[in-house]
Amino acid sequence: MEVTYYPGLTNAEKALIAEKPREALRVYSAMNRAERLTFKYLKRSGERDESDAFRHFAWAGLLVMELGADTAQGFLDAHEAAPGNPADEKAMDLANNRAGILEANRLKASGELSEGAVEARAIDALKQGKLVILKPRGGVP
Repeated sequence: MEVTYYPGLTNAEKALIAEKPREALRVYSAMNRAERLTFKYLKRSGERDESDAFRHFAWAGLLVMELGADTAQGFLDAHEAAPGNPADEKAMDLANNRAGILEANRLKASGELSEGAVEARAIDALKQGKLVILKPRGGVP
């Protein structure tokens, strides 16, 4: 399956989509849900700021719920493999992805993993300063 009609995908993402097309649809759906949550609470979806950190945490948590931690990690890492992605932005995104995965794993272990729980934990992590933010803009809910 050729996925060249999706501009902006990394080569690693294209390879994963070809290998796991059904999972890729769930990745896309989780990404959209994370975007909606980001707009719900932060009214924007920026880069390097609180909205970026929140979005990555939430997306990672939702992916664990949908696909499990290992597959989630694979898709998230593939997304961050963009050539030219500045090192500090990549480090920020990877750290916030990891935080979302770890929190979703804790929720799963306690039998509490749900979209609502991921949403609440993302807000808490942001409010408590647990997420990596390179350019704070404020507006934390």
